[in-house]
Amino acid sequence: MEVIDIIRSAAWYAGALQQVDEYLEENEEEGMQTAQDLLRAFNVMEKQLALEYLPLVEKEEFETEEGEIYFDEFSYPAVRIINVYNEQGEKQAFTLKAWCIQTKPGRSFVEYAYTPYEKDFYDTTEHYLHVAQPLLVFGTLAEYYLARGEFQEAAIWDKKWKDSVEYLCH
Repeated sequence: MEVIDIIRSAAWYAGALQQVDEYLEENEEEGMQTAQDLLRAFNVMEKQLALEYLPLVEKEEFETEEGEIYFDEFSYPAVRIINVYNEQGEKQAFTLKAWCIQTKPGRSFVEYAYTPYEKDFYDTTEHYLHVAQPLLVFGTLAEYYLARGEFQEAAIWDKKWKDSVEYLCH
C-alpha cells in the first residue's frame, strides 16, 4: 500500500483532500504544508508502530573472515538482533558490540528487528502485508492533530488507532 493513499485518506478525514490533491497533482502551494504535515505524521506513526507494536523483521546473509558483521552493512537500521544462524539453520552464539556483531567466521544469517526508513509520498509502507489501511490512517491523523496542538481531535484518532492496533495484535 502506497503512502500517498494513506495521506489522501487522512486528508479526506481532515477535510483537506482538495488542498492536498492540488499540491500533489498540480504542485499548488496552498496544500503543501498540510500534505507535508500529514507525511511527517505518517512517518512518526510508522516508526512507532514498528518499535512498539508490530516489529519489522529481516533476515540477511553475511560472509565474514573475522566473524565481525558491521551494522552499516545491514539493509535496514537494526534496533534489535533476534538471532544469528549458521548455514545449517542452527542458532549461533554472538556478542553485540557498538559497531558490529561478533560471531564465528564464515557464512551467517542475521535475523533482526528494524525501524523503517522515512518515506516520501510515493513510497510503500513496510507494514502493507500485516496492517489494513484504516489503522495507518487513524495513526497518521492522531499524530497530525497532536503536532498541530489539537489535543481533543488527536485523542479521538489516537483511541481509534490504539483500538485497531490492539485488535490486530490479539
